Amino acid sequence: METEITDSAAIITDEPGGVKPRAERAIANRIARRELWLLVAATPLLLFPGPWSWAGLGLILLAWLTRWLATGRLTVRTGLGPPVLLLGLMTVVGFAVAPDRVASQEALWRTVLGLAWFFGLANLNPDATTLRRLGWLWIAAGAGLALLTVVGTDWQNTRLMHLAIYDVIPKFGLYDRLGALGNARGMGMALAIVAPVLLALALMGRGKVQRITALLVALLMVPMLVLTQSVQGALGLAFAVAVVLVIWKWWTLLAVIPLAAIAIWAGSRVDWHTLALTSLDIKNAAGIAVVLRLDIWSRALAMIRDMPLTGIGLDSYQIVQTQFYPGYLLGPEFHAHNLFMQTALDMGLVGLLGFLWLLAALAAMVIKALRHHPNPMEKALLAGTAAGIAAMLGSGLIDSFWGFKLSLLFWLVLGTAVLAARAVAQRTETGAAFPFARRWHMLAGVVVLIVVLGVATNPGIWSTNLGLVNAHQALLSARTTGSPDTGRLQGARDRLLAANADIPGNPQIYDELASLDAWLGDEEAALAALRQRLTMEGGNPMARYAPWEPWRRQLLDAETPKAADDLLRIYSQWMVRYPDRAEGYVRVALVWDRLAGNRTQAVAVLHDGLTKGAQPAGLLNAALAQLGETAPGSADPDQ
Repeated sequence: METEITDSAAIITDEPGGVKPRAERAIANRIARRELWLLVAATPLLLFPGPWSWAGLGLILLAWLTRWLATGRLTVRTGLGPPVLLLGLMTVVGFAVAPDRVASQEALWRTVLGLAWFFGLANLNPDATTLRRLGWLWIAAGAGLALLTVVGTDWQNTRLMHLAIYDVIPKFGLYDRLGALGNARGMGMALAIVAPVLLALALMGRGKVQRITALLVALLMVPMLVLTQSVQGALGLAFAVAVVLVIWKWWTLLAVIPLAAIAIWAGSRVDWHTLALTSLDIKNAAGIAVVLRLDIWSRALAMIRDMPLTGIGLDSYQIVQTQFYPGYLLGPEFHAHNLFMQTALDMGLVGLLGFLWLLAALAAMVIKALRHHPNPMEKALLAGTAAGIAAMLGSGLIDSFWGFKLSLLFWLVLGTAVLAARAVAQRTETGAAFPFARRWHMLAGVVVLIVVLGVATNPGIWSTNLGLVNAHQALLSARTTGSPDTGRLQGARDRLLAANADIPGNPQIYDELASLDAWLGDEEAALAALRQRLTMEGGNPMARYAPWEPWRRQLLDAETPKAADDLLRIYSQWMVRYPDRAEGYVRVALVWDRLAGNRTQAVAVLHDGLTKGAQPAGLLNAALAQLGETAPGSADPDQ
């Protein structure tokens, strides 16, 4: 898309009787008018990271440089600048603290690309021609997404039921090359974000051809969403359609009355006790979906509690969860299955506050622009983008869109909203489209600063956060390479000891201190830390690691098992899932010995760990020695 650069800084008078662009400004002007083409070229280079990603970054920097040379500014006033910059800053922090930065590179590049698209769209000339072309681009995006859903989705990995149509869809194997881009749930959420933009264009846009085309493509996307069986996408689309209809005609709010009546009637017919039991029963599809999410959320909240300042690192949930926060039933999970938790995990509570700030500023901007009598095209884009964000938030209640490549759509929607709001402000000659500029941004910034200072000035929280981040980086390296970096391990240990002195009582600190001590060769200290953890968790371990189990037992009026039995259920699952970690065998052995009073079984567990080659082996040998046993093949000390 080409747009005219009309800023007065783009021209100078250097000839009598005329205005002539300088040569360099003329070149910059020409490139700046084609900024979106540069972003299109950069997109695959950053979405699929590799050595070529630096070339993609170069294209983005070229776009910014030419925009500055052509207009004399880096960007127009977007009304969302401070929260966007805060999110960008916390993205860098999230990358810095990630336990595996190679694994986090994709998220970093994806955010860089998203910010480039946001500012690229926001800086377009907000005239009628640009908005009309942008409408066609969204229609093309919807059609392309529908096509990609058909040919690029892994239809053999559906969640609810297998449909016969999956067997006749051509299998091009694209999802093998596209990776997570072909995930059915992610495609469903992407469809839910784009479809309401097209619905808004069909209901409120300008031009019969564009409106009919938008409607047809939107209707085409609905069966694609059904095929994905994405409950998340369906939930998000429901939120989005409601937003579009309310902006289109306010009286559609009256539909709430019959819907509420139907909900009340249906609720009166439900056996809530049976429904609750079914929802917590892992033997059926609905129950396992609920229970696994509760398990995922329990671990996510534990991570946020322990590392609130920085988060755990970009796209690091799977690594941190499997390595350090194993759930009761969880295998490897890619993300937290909740948009807000995932934001806090990736970028800390500061990043979450920045995201909420951004949403509030966007809502205020859209509402203000809608009050200033936008023309049909402006209204359609404002409504559609607001609905697209609503779709993302709705699906984000039970899933997270951040980890998918198509999360780029968030920034496209955001940039479109800013451009439409700029069009309203320019046409009406008001700045009312940007109510969060200056005073309100300053107020929100002060709130964020107070929260950050309030948390950061607590030495225990700071030490715990940094100590666990350092521990994750050092321990992951030790476990994957078998060559511990003693300097990094010792530094993390010192931080965690300081944190434990400031805020005692966190079992996670003792667990990671045990791992650090074991890899440092201080097995006695490691065993002492694991015994301390066992003492702290001996009360009601299910409430910590499987919070649905106490609820289910209460519904069944079942007797609560002994703490030793619950701990054996939890620790044994960890031991079986991660047989290469010595700590898992020692945890189970301690329960058998100290709580269940079965030293023979404790010894057998430790021998099993040695047989399977769990590391560090010195921890298992030390545990056996404390039980009065020797490792297989060891010399008898009495001989």
